[in-house]
Amino acid sequence: MVTTREQFTDEQWAEASALPALVIMAASLSDGKVMPSIRELKAGGEVLVAGAARYPDNVLLQHLKDGAEAAKAETKQGQEQAGPTSVDDVVATLLGQIEESVAVARGRLAAEELAQLREVLLEAATAVVARLGGGFMGSGEKVTESETSFVARLAALLA
Repeated sequence: MVTTREQFTDEQWAEASALPALVIMAASLSDGKVMPSIRELKAGGEVLVAGAARYPDNVLLQHLKDGAEAAKAETKQGQEQAGPTSVDDVVATLLGQIEESVAVARGRLAAEELAQLREVLLEAATAVVARLGGGFMGSGEKVTESETSFVARLAALLA
């Protein structure tokens, strides 16, 4: 069975389709830096697009090609309303939003589609946190302890 857009209410669709943007933003902030780098966002975006190509029948992954910009705008608006005071607070807020979005997706997607979504979102988060090292010109440790912790928390939420 293939899940279709019509199986979601408008509210559920907005919530579930925000998942990719939420994951990319949270992963990019998980290193504790306020501004995500273009390389981080590009790395995550490339993985999401590749995942959509790999799973052409997955309605949420296909939405990436059609509505990723709308999901990013919704995510930004939600962050502005919440107003967390530190990067850690922003990541915690985003993880809460991810958890809510996953619950909606879990309630609508077939098990295989949910597994595909989990796979692609974890690949995207991993690509974002592994984008460059912490030292001069990208040298040094590639993934920090806080980034590793974020990916583990995300995997648990997506399980």
